[in-house]
Amino acid sequence: MIRFEQVRRWALQDGQRIALTWSGGEWSYRRLFEGALQFALELEHRGVRPGDRVALLAENDAGTLAAVLGIQAVGGTLVPINFRLTAGECDTILGNAVCAVMLFGESEAGLAAQITGVHDKQSFGPLGELPTPRSPQTTDWSRDRWPQLKPDSVETVIYTSGTTGLPKGVVTTPVMVTGLAQSTALTHIVGAQSCWLQVLPYFSAASLNLSLNTIYMVGGRLHLMHSRHFEAGRFMEEAHRSSATHTELVPTQLYRILDMLGSKPAGSTFQAIGYGSAPMSDARLEQALQVFGPIFIQAYGMTETTCQATLLLKEDHVPGSRQLQSAGRPLPHVDVMVARDDLAEVAFDEEGEICFRGITVTPGYWRAGAVYDRTGFDGDWLRSGDVGRVDDHGFIYVVDRKKDLVISGGFNVSSREVEDVIYQLDGVLECAVVGAPDKDWGEVTVATIVRGRDSDVDEARVIAHCKHRLAGFKVPQRVVFLDELPKNSIGKILKREIRKRLQQRVEA
Repeated sequence: MIRFEQVRRWALQDGQRIALTWSGGEWSYRRLFEGALQFALELEHRGVRPGDRVALLAENDAGTLAAVLGIQAVGGTLVPINFRLTAGECDTILGNAVCAVMLFGESEAGLAAQITGVHDKQSFGPLGELPTPRSPQTTDWSRDRWPQLKPDSVETVIYTSGTTGLPKGVVTTPVMVTGLAQSTALTHIVGAQSCWLQVLPYFSAASLNLSLNTIYMVGGRLHLMHSRHFEAGRFMEEAHRSSATHTELVPTQLYRILDMLGSKPAGSTFQAIGYGSAPMSDARLEQALQVFGPIFIQAYGMTETTCQATLLLKEDHVPGSRQLQSAGRPLPHVDVMVARDDLAEVAFDEEGEICFRGITVTPGYWRAGAVYDRTGFDGDWLRSGDVGRVDDHGFIYVVDRKKDLVISGGFNVSSREVEDVIYQLDGVLECAVVGAPDKDWGEVTVATIVRGRDSDVDEARVIAHCKHRLAGFKVPQRVVFLDELPKNSIGKILKREIRKRLQQRVEA
């Protein structure tokens, strides 16, 4: 069941139930559904037909959510656009997607004016205000009034952030998001009384596929925060004001919350806090458990797996345990295998490439006017590009990205291993280890670090710390301190960009 049908069902059954809240306002399920219908009628008036792509460029607000639902109502394919991109980057995406219309929030008017990849553009206000409001009729509430998507219809095309090249449009289908929502409702214990605090921007898979589908499948409430800038203090205020029970964060956001709270208990209403997109150090995770209690769920996956493929559940977050370093175990709707290059499954604790298969795995990448691009697939299996292993209890351990292995003097160095050691140092907020070209060794390890507030950690201290804990060939040859590490829209560190910056420093 797609998001539009979920909201329609609750609007008919219990229309006054609160579906959406934000600082200063709220909408019932009936009001949210009526807002979606206004967008559906506007798109229909503009000639959008089932299967047409509709781009959406906006921040997290009520109008954006209504637009998402309205696009689905007319059978359109949603193409969410990251508002942090340049106009040229947006045009690259739009050139591939071939969109009929672009809807954009008023705050994105400047960027929208520079975009040339789509000609029909329509702005809307934060509450879904359109220049020519169209009042839904009674007949518009009927299921038969709107196109019905099939299980394998193209519901959404989400463009990946390009960690391995130009953005690719990941095809998402109704059966994929339904499978994920069912799994999440069970594992996170989400029900009609739950409130999901939505922090991540709507254009991410974690927002569109995870939180929206899950909370509206069970008739719960979504509380929206604006997504352009994250502030730890405001997050805790919104969590308290909304009595939030669930949320999903990236580690950097959680680090900032912990820095603000220190070690004292948070005293929040949260029942489950999901985190993912990047690994967390054991020290930080144990601090989080001390502050919030045993309510954390780690997710591992990618846009191609609808968002998640494995979970480390609350009960698996045992301080000092082996599995705390893992990414958890597979979700019910996905098969996960660690395999060799020939797709033969490896033995327990043997390293190989993590591969996915199942109903929550994309059928491929969008390619207008042709069959899906299946780059990265090996038969039914999608190769993740991640090196990992599985233990005899079924826990998956992500060792590294294949391309993030530093090969120095013929030895493989896991950047993750070096990062974990560096994270043990007080004063290290974030760290990313990459390989830099070296005429003698082929590559040497370089650690890029963001210091915490009032930290005095320096290069000599980092190297001395590593020498005591790592083999000589693993110790970073250089340490570079940065104000921030480059990341994509959902918080993943862009190591390719770090390598590029380091190369530019050498050439300068």
